[in-house]
Amino acid sequence: MDKSEDISKLDRAIKDAEIRIKTILVNIDAIAKEIDLLSNQEKTLEDNIRCLKKSRIIAIAQEFKKSKVELQRIKTKTLSLRNEKEHFTKTTNDMENFIKENKKRLDKLQSNNENNVLQFNRGNKDGQG
Repeated sequence: MDKSEDISKLDRAIKDAEIRIKTILVNIDAIAKEIDLLSNQEKTLEDNIRCLKKSRIIAIAQEFKKSKVELQRIKTKTLSLRNEKEHFTKTTNDMENFIKENKKRLDKLQSNNENNVLQFNRGNKDGQG
């Protein structure tokens, strides 16, 4: 494979990775917003459960159970989202490192390509130096 093909492939790989990073960053932002929302719900449910525990009224027992189940669901979902966010963050970092390495390779190939151009001295009209 010649240098121009290598340069073209590296350039394409860098651009694809940059697009993927942007997509992943959008996903990370969405996950962060959902984590914030779930954290607020979790706090509200924990407050409700504390209040229901203090009341000790049997009629509230069913609401207490529902709140505990919902709280556990939210905690599980939050943990899952945090893990997903961490994975996406690591993937983004890996892609950024991939881009840096490929940019170095691309720069090296391009500079080698430029260095391969033959320079000559035309001299004067008599053909002398």
